[in-house]
Amino acid sequence: MNLVTFFFLQQKRALRRPLYILIFVFFFSTMLFLSKTIHAKEDSRIHVALCLETEDSTARSLCDRLSRAEDSLFSFSIVKDFDTMVRLVENGSAECGYLLRKPLRL
Repeated sequence: MNLVTFFFLQQKRALRRPLYILIFVFFFSTMLFLSKTIHAKEDSRIHVALCLETEDSTARSLCDRLSRAEDSLFSFSIVKDFDTMVRLVENGSAECGYLLRKPLRL
């Protein structure tokens, strides 16, 4: 007897007993309920600080696009100056920081 036939025979035997059906329905309804009610309480993405010290339009549009991205592994935020970025990295609010001083070239 092969393994697939054995599996289906065991399922046929289990479905004849009402207790197995009740356990089966209870298990999957509980899993469905828990998956809908339990959510992550905090953002699990990696926070990155971006400091923009140039008036380059390419760098500015890159920072804007990165800060608006919602489906990324990283969460980018734009900070005003270098000292703020360093403070965020030092106190652990940001995992790392990027300083953009020179204009970006394509």
